Amino acid sequence: MISAFNKAHRLIEFPTGCYVMVKDPIASTPLDPKYDGPYKVVRRTPRGTYVLQDNMNQVLSRNYAPEQIKIVTQSLDIPTQETDHYEVEKVLSHRLSDKGEMLYKVQWKGYPESENSEIPYENFDSKKAISLYYQRINKKNPHVIATHVK
Repeated sequence: MISAFNKAHRLIEFPTGCYVMVKDPIASTPLDPKYDGPYKVVRRTPRGTYVLQDNMNQVLSRNYAPEQIKIVTQSLDIPTQETDHYEVEKVLSHRLSDKGEMLYKVQWKGYPESENSEIPYENFDSKKAISLYYQRINKKNPHVIATHVK
């Protein structure tokens, strides 16, 4: 019985400092991203879970089991500490610019309301804040392509 379990469950070790993506448990549609991130591995705990850090150098509030994360290769698409990144507290509103580009007014985490600003969809590191915004206002997210299954 133990050998059958061991065949089906492989222990994966992630090196400290590598970048990983975390399985998103609230992905509501098939087109929502299945993983969120990237996050940096800070360390492995004695129980085998991983402590992760976001792009703002903040340690995440919980640890993640190896089954919940997957390693990603370093690329130019992964934001690093050398670039400026700010965390969105929440999306407040949206509008179309004169150029037809969707702009989102955001409240920045840890900053006063006077620092709220409008940013285009493409500038979000994570699209989760936008998804939560559309859920909150009960509207369809225009960035998600609808598919019809018969």
